[in-house]
Parts: sequence; C-alpha cells; structure tokens
Amino acid sequence: MRGIGGNAMKNKETVGLANTGSQSDGDILLSDVVEIIESHKSRIYNAANAETVQMLWEVGRHVNVALLDNKRAEYGKQAVALLSQRLVEQFDATFNLTG
Repeated sequence: MRGIGGNAMKNKETVGLANTGSQSDGDILLSDVVEIIESHKSRIYNAANAETVQMLWEVGRHVNVALLDNKRAEYGKQAVALLSQRLVEQFDATFNLTG
C-alpha cells in the first residue's frame, strides 16, 4: 500500500494514483482503500472480542459471588434464569442461557 503524503494533490504517486500500465488509477486506489478498511476491521473485531470475553468473565464472577457463592445452588439456578431472561429483554440474545 502506498502512503499518503502531505502534498497528495500535486503528486499522484503518494496516493497510489500513478498508472502502472496494468492497473487503472481507480483500481489501485480501490485496492489501497480496501486494504486499509480490512486492516482496521480486523483490529476492531479483535478488540471487541477481547472486551466481550472480559465482560462475560466479570459477569460470571459477579453472579457466582453475589448469588451462588457455591452454596445456594437451587436458588442460584432460579436467580440466574430470571437474570438471563431480564438481560435478554434488555440486551438481546447475548445473555441467553441456551446460547
């Protein structure tokens, strides 16, 4: 991918618009922009995935300590089912016990 220089309007090569013969200016520009977008989409996905894992771990830990405390299993199951139902209503299927 070609970098964008400070004087891009005067120098087409700095924005990837120079004609190489085999690719048109538009094809080169499109290729460069797609590469930028795909690179950022991948990083966004990875960051969001890491945050989701952390969030779910913290939710599970909090529920275990606050409700279950490894002692009240039957009450805990009912409380978690109710909590799941209410979270699904507010946040969609993210907190559904079945998946």
